[in-house]
Amino acid sequence: MDADLGRIAVGMQAARCRITGASICRRKQGGFRLLSSSTVVYHVKVIDRAGPIVLDWTYDDFVRLYKRLQAMDRELCAAIAMFPCPKKTFFGRRNALVIKGMCGELENHLTNVLKIGMQFAAASATLHAAIAECLE
Repeated sequence: MDADLGRIAVGMQAARCRITGASICRRKQGGFRLLSSSTVVYHVKVIDRAGPIVLDWTYDDFVRLYKRLQAMDRELCAAIAMFPCPKKTFFGRRNALVIKGMCGELENHLTNVLKIGMQFAAASATLHAAIAECLE
């Protein structure tokens, strides 16, 4: 499993990743069947020399990555501020067109933020190590 995480981190650091699709997963909350929550899961394909890996990320995973990158370095925070995390829609979250649009926005956001992060990490070994840790 550790080798897989390393491959994933290398592929994502090189920004060789894309969102190939999304699924709606239902989770039961509490003991009642009437109260169920649906979550959109995005399938992030990371391309590596050894082959592609597909990760299942929710919107919260993208937000968590963005916030961790912002907290690392003040200059990096200013640079990635040009590519904020897309806003989550309140209405129509399960609409196919809304999900497809969000896939495109999240892929663009992820690719741009990771490319900027790697440019900054090239100049700083500590930042490079922090980004690698953040992606694992």
